[in-house]
Amino acid sequence: MKKLYKPILIFCISFIFLGFNSCDVLEQLFLNLKVKQEFHATGNGPDIFDTVEDNLINYDAFNDNYDQIQSLKYVSAAYYTTGAIPSNLGGVNISAKIEDCAGNIILEQSLPTGTASDYINDPYEFILTEDEIAVFNNWLAEYKSCTQCITQDLCSYFYAEVRVEQVTPAGSGPYTLDGVVEIIIEIEAKLD
Repeated sequence: MKKLYKPILIFCISFIFLGFNSCDVLEQLFLNLKVKQEFHATGNGPDIFDTVEDNLINYDAFNDNYDQIQSLKYVSAAYYTTGAIPSNLGGVNISAKIEDCAGNIILEQSLPTGTASDYINDPYEFILTEDEIAVFNNWLAEYKSCTQCITQDLCSYFYAEVRVEQVTPAGSGPYTLDGVVEIIIEIEAKLD
């Protein structure tokens, strides 16, 4: 009978240990927040651009979990073209930029080619360095307590811009570029 007590005791202790440790998973919630910005850059050149203003609070995954958020982390970002006039629209450079409420650059990327049609069915995923990711993550970390904005509700506010420099073909304006920048941010929230 004594030989039976030891395995039962080990099983019970293991079960209790696993039971307490497995609860941690249920206390954390991980969500992917997709921030999608649509741009409509138009003009006669030499550069065309569009700037949009947004706030993370406008996204349900962020707003619904605002008080429970433990951390925010940059995952990825990409650009794709949804339309261009003329269809062979190009330029020396197509770039995307995101700034915080105070005008500090959070993300700035130039696409490999200046031809808009190259990105219609082939989104370009931005390749950020560790330092660039750190800048983005630092901005995310200050979503409740930044010091550079006029009010705290602006800490998660940002400006986004897409620009085509020295538009081609020359002299055939007006030019239009419709495109999208999508950013994926991981939200770690504590469940009540």
